[in-house]
Amino acid sequence: MKLCLIAFLFFPLVLSSASEKRSVWSTDYQKARDLAFESSKPMLLFFTGSDWCIWCQKLERELFSQEEFASRIEEIATPVKVDFPQRRKLPPRKGRRNDLLKAQFEVTAFPTVIYYDPSDDTILWRHSYFATNSKQYLAELSARLSSKPQAPAE
Repeated sequence: MKLCLIAFLFFPLVLSSASEKRSVWSTDYQKARDLAFESSKPMLLFFTGSDWCIWCQKLERELFSQEEFASRIEEIATPVKVDFPQRRKLPPRKGRRNDLLKAQFEVTAFPTVIYYDPSDDTILWRHSYFATNSKQYLAELSARLSSKPQAPAE
């Protein structure tokens, strides 16, 4: 009887910890920007409507939540999720910050993904939803960065 009770109490904890993955996405733009500067990496900004935008959810499911993407993106960029949910309210400060980012990056549709180098304020790539896989997408990010013109040495 005690064994059944223990199993009943701890089984949900085991399931929840096993199913929870560490998110690679920051939601704090300023901290992520500072990290991007420190690491000399661009940022990958994902403007999403997580609880209402079908194409955002599809992009998240098919690409951004894949293990290969999650395990390698931080080698290439600093990922930032800028969310605009409709069914839940963001804290007022976060909502205002996201609105400012939306205006700054001229986002007019969801999803919008921007590969951005904050060191020289350069947008390396901007896209919406398209079908791809992690390997192709990560290769494209690397190619976009390596094809960026380098500043002349002083």
